[in-house]
Amino acid sequence: MSKAATAFLTIFILSLGIGSIGYGADTPFTLANWINVGDPVTKMICDPTQHYVYAVSSSANRLYRIDTQAGVIDRNIFIGSMPTDLAIDTQTNRLYVATFGATEIGVVDLATFTRQNPLIVASSPYEIEVGRPGRLYYVGEDQWQYGHVVDTLAGTELTQYKFGHDYEGDIEITADGSKLYRANSALSSAAMTVFNTSQEPVARIDGTADYEYPGSNAQRNLYLTKDEQYLIYKNFLVDANNVHHILGTYGESVYLASQNADYVFGSSKIWNGKEFTALQTLPFTSTVMSLSGDETWFFAYDSGSRRIARFGTPIPEPSSVVYVALGMMGTMKLLRKRRR
Repeated sequence: MSKAATAFLTIFILSLGIGSIGYGADTPFTLANWINVGDPVTKMICDPTQHYVYAVSSSANRLYRIDTQAGVIDRNIFIGSMPTDLAIDTQTNRLYVATFGATEIGVVDLATFTRQNPLIVASSPYEIEVGRPGRLYYVGEDQWQYGHVVDTLAGTELTQYKFGHDYEGDIEITADGSKLYRANSALSSAAMTVFNTSQEPVARIDGTADYEYPGSNAQRNLYLTKDEQYLIYKNFLVDANNVHHILGTYGESVYLASQNADYVFGSSKIWNGKEFTALQTLPFTSTVMSLSGDETWFFAYDSGSRRIARFGTPIPEPSSVVYVALGMMGTMKLLRKRRR
């Protein structure tokens, strides 16, 4: 293939959304169906490798598995007392659930969707994240809380390695488990701290000063995009490589983003993530939401009806972009042969 053809193909692929150009931000999200839950939903998380979204109800003490393709709840099980957060270990195919009503973390084998023996920990977990192999991190709910390290292989908490001391924090971690972000909430000042979690003891490597982020923060709403370039915090888009750098502000608190923040999801609107403009108003307000692993479906919980809405997204599957690109490449090669 000539250099000119290669350059054209590169530009074409980027225009389809593999880069940061986007997915066609004027295309609306369409409501496909409602999923009846019947119980209040506290948190949702997508399975990055399977077509499922998992949801928990703190009041019902149950875990629900949602088939993202069929748009139905196909399984639900008892998970423990007051589940509040979820984290998936893709290497072991296990789901961990923070059960705030006990000093334990629920464990689910995702291959069979069965509850295993829970991990017993030192205090009640509220927010959790899976780290590097064999490590799990959690923080508590109330006021000043330490971060905690759990050895999932040994099934014990490493109490000697407690770290940080923040107010009602939310946590996010990179896919390789080497960097953990922690943001406070319920304070008049909003701040974030960054920790090196590649080894013990966990070490603070960066952090913002009090009031560096304008305004107070009443919500636990920290979210790291899949490409690990952006953080969603309060109503800000923050540079994940420099937490002092606020890239822009949305007109409401935001809770979720597509893999490179082209789309950002707030309590009442869907936003153009890079232009900070509202694209679409949701039919209800929500703070509990998730995207499917391939980002072709968006799920949002409506507390008024105790149902989950499933929206089709305008975000293309990465495979479809690759197939179109490969087709273009094949066409170029064929035309070149014919010219010969």
